[in-house]
Amino acid sequence: MTVDDLIARIKPVLRKIQEISDRPCEEITDETVPIGDLHGFDSLNSIEAMMMLSAEINFEIPGDGNLFVSENGRRALTVHGIAERIKKLLPKE
Repeated sequence: MTVDDLIARIKPVLRKIQEISDRPCEEITDETVPIGDLHGFDSLNSIEAMMMLSAEINFEIPGDGNLFVSENGRRALTVHGIAERIKKLLPKE
């Protein structure tokens, strides 16, 4: 699975989180930073999104860290950055 494949799966998951939370959702791009750009999206939503995405890609994404922030936890990631972090966790093809 490529980074682009992951991005294509992350975006609908983020839209769904916003929808079920009854929050507005503007256009989501590769450069959208969910924590900060999406109204009301927080670290709890990122965990929910990771669970939904795990089911979507049929791979259990490790729950030992928030993949929506940088590894040092100091910076919220873009959709592209999230996809790159997940890609590193996937088994090599």
